[in-house]
Amino acid sequence: MFLKKLIQTGQTAAKPKMQMFMRTPMTRKFSSGMQMPPTSGFGVAPMMMMGASLAGFAYLGYTIRDMNTNKAAYMAQGHTYMSPLVQKRISHTLGFFSYGVFSTAAGVFYLRNSMIWASIPWYVLLGGSFACMYGAHACDYET
Repeated sequence: MFLKKLIQTGQTAAKPKMQMFMRTPMTRKFSSGMQMPPTSGFGVAPMMMMGASLAGFAYLGYTIRDMNTNKAAYMAQGHTYMSPLVQKRISHTLGFFSYGVFSTAAGVFYLRNSMIWASIPWYVLLGGSFACMYGAHACDYET
């Protein structure tokens, strides 16, 4: 009798679950889709690792500052000091790398929900990639 009543009304066991699912509040994911809100915090281990790395960088900065103020004392102990040419090249390399990472991240963040790239044909994107590679190789490192 119960089964006959379910068939007549058109309800099945899956419908109440679906209705319950549709009523729950959902939040948006980073790029698209839906997911439930997180249940736990950031965690202690990542915070400890970040603190240890921050302390390591602070010590490295202190050591470099001390080495810059006492060049003669460190050279007398046998420590080598980088020439200004090497320091300049390292700073240029790290600057170019940082600029590339941050500009790529900004571009991806700006275009993450945009459909502009979906309308461009694949061969135009491939040509643009090759043009960027050629431009990177054509630039003089010394300037």
